[in-house]
Amino acid sequence: MGLVGLPGATAAGSLSAPVPSITGAAKVGARLTVVPGTSGPAPVALRYQWLRSGMAIQGATGASYIGTPSDRGKVLSVRVAGSKTGYTSVARTSRATAVVAAGTLTAPVPTVTGSVKVGSRLTAAPGTWGPAPVTLRYQWLRAGVAILGATSTTYVQTAADKGKALSVRVTGSKTAYGTVSRTSRATGTDGAGTLTGPAPTVTGTSREGYRLTADPVTWGPTPVTLVRGCPARQQLFALHRRQIPAHHAG
Repeated sequence: MGLVGLPGATAAGSLSAPVPSITGAAKVGARLTVVPGTSGPAPVALRYQWLRSGMAIQGATGASYIGTPSDRGKVLSVRVAGSKTGYTSVARTSRATAVVAAGTLTAPVPTVTGSVKVGSRLTAAPGTWGPAPVTLRYQWLRAGVAILGATSTTYVQTAADKGKALSVRVTGSKTAYGTVSRTSRATGTDGAGTLTGPAPTVTGTSREGYRLTADPVTWGPTPVTLVRGCPARQQLFALHRRQIPAHHAG
């Protein structure tokens, strides 16, 4: 009686696995997305691993990836591994992206608030820059020219600003992102400031032959040049005459 041969083990099947591709801009802060293609026979479980210059990026195992400062100057790719019961697992790696460029900051145009006149304070409102945190620097401009030392978020207008328009330039910077500057719209022409001048007081006896003294109190912003001229003397004389009996006035 002849022996019946035992059947051999069934070989694992082969998956069809196309080379994946990447869409999106290769720059810091931008999102890249893998296009895995169609593996089969369906369904096929896919796993992803993003690579920086050929080396696996820890934790970067999703279908998309946002470039980080560590990626700047490097190339990125993605490896897609497909698996299915009864089939041999297979992995394909995409072509590398272009060299990752510096990111682009979100940079709104700043605005200026406050009264446009000598002695008043203007304030720069930079808006929301991103991705946070972003380091901001300020430079106030007089008729488009930088004002020496005026580099804070506020600016108190000086006599040199009278008749000029003011604006502020805000510059944002962040590691692995390009530096960006935005300049506000110019203010209206700067007007004259307003002095704080309380009513002066007069001391002394208001009788003929007695000395009266005017006390101007405190004017501001200092220094203020006070002029004691004819109008003041006329007012004091009028006060003097009102307080002298009628038979002594003449």
